[in-house]
Amino acid sequence: MLPATTPCPQKNSSGQFNTCGTVLICHPKLPEGPPFLSFDAFASKPDGDVLGGVPLGFVFDVCYVVAGNKNGQLNFAAQPKERFADYSDLDRLLAPGDYIFVVIQEGGLDYDYVLCPSFAAWTPPEYIPDRWLGNVAGYEPPFPPLFTDVSSAVRADDMTCIVTGSFTSVQASHMMPKGEAKWVNSHIQILKLYGGVKPVEELNSWRNEVLLRADLNIQGLDQALFFFVPYKDSIVTLFPNRMAPDLASDYHMRTIRFPPRVRRGYLFVRFAWNIYKLWGSELQNTITAMAMEDDESLKRTDGRRKKRRTDNPGGGSGSDGGPGGGSRGDGGPGGGSRGDGGPSSSRTSRKSKKNSGGGGRKQNVEGVEDAGALETDDEAQLSLYELVDAVVSKRPYLTLDDVEAGRYPGFSKIKRLELEYRRAHPQISAVGVSLSSPESRISSSSTTWRSPVGGGS
Repeated sequence: MLPATTPCPQKNSSGQFNTCGTVLICHPKLPEGPPFLSFDAFASKPDGDVLGGVPLGFVFDVCYVVAGNKNGQLNFAAQPKERFADYSDLDRLLAPGDYIFVVIQEGGLDYDYVLCPSFAAWTPPEYIPDRWLGNVAGYEPPFPPLFTDVSSAVRADDMTCIVTGSFTSVQASHMMPKGEAKWVNSHIQILKLYGGVKPVEELNSWRNEVLLRADLNIQGLDQALFFFVPYKDSIVTLFPNRMAPDLASDYHMRTIRFPPRVRRGYLFVRFAWNIYKLWGSELQNTITAMAMEDDESLKRTDGRRKKRRTDNPGGGSGSDGGPGGGSRGDGGPGGGSRGDGGPSSSRTSRKSKKNSGGGGRKQNVEGVEDAGALETDDEAQLSLYELVDAVVSKRPYLTLDDVEAGRYPGFSKIKRLELEYRRAHPQISAVGVSLSSPESRISSSSTTWRSPVGGGS
């Protein structure tokens, strides 16, 4: 008989991971927010340094996906034109603060890029970033001949949870989510470049599954509580926020035994899927705010166009003389002060004659220049319409502001047809109603167009 033992105290299950701030990423068009990404900066990193931050490579990879697979740089939000970080050292930690992500393209920087709103709208890149490939890109282990089902083969190969090392309560977890078969089918040609001959069949292949503890599977990875990301030539678990402080305390930035049989392209698809699972609402808020900002720009542009059209570029003040006639002129253009239009006009009258007498020609020249400027404004406004149209078309609903402003999927095409018709029929555009004004919207639905048949103009 052995003496009684003393029970161990209850394990502290309220593990906390101190955070030292938040990293906010904004769009250049909205440097003051709302941010489309936010990361909690935990006061820890793999080498034990207590300085807090978010791995820069992780931030750039998230931005790459939501910007439609475009690389970029981080600038200070307070100084949007000043570069702060680039791809030179992706293992460094990004300190808490407000930043904007600017896309880098051929010919310069793009401050007006479009955010990809959802995983369904995202197209996988033909080639994933190099750092995601590791050193196992060409590894193709054959399916074990002793097993007939995938789960058993995954269990035999991984043996334990790849994150915790647990033997019990483990499940096969999919990298490309098994519910995304339709998405996989729509991008099958690109996914084949990742190595799979039939990517749809590989949704339930052991090349798309890893072994995880049950609580880290559906309630963990599928809820985007953490990500699998590359860091210093390894794959680590990364917790982007404080939603699971106990798990973050144990497993944040821990190296895992990621199985080499799993295609890294499929891992990158899971990475993108989790991005939209976690930050989908923030992205939609930013896209909506950008559309509202574009709408305000349209209103400002419309105001300038109205002012330009109401300005009178030519014409004099003569009561019955020519276009630039004198105060009592009854003679020809540019007449003298008392109306005979002869060479005895005063210096003021001669100056007026130089600038205004020939007013018909001068006015025509100015009219042409003004029309060219108006045409440029029209094209600029149509470009803004098309940008807003693209945002409206991606949303599954119309807001009250959309209805009141006459915005609906495809409305920019109607606006362009309106403009082209008015350019072809200047007698109609001569009314001078703005393309985007309420009067234009009313008249466009109620105007009776005259047929050109029978000599109508």
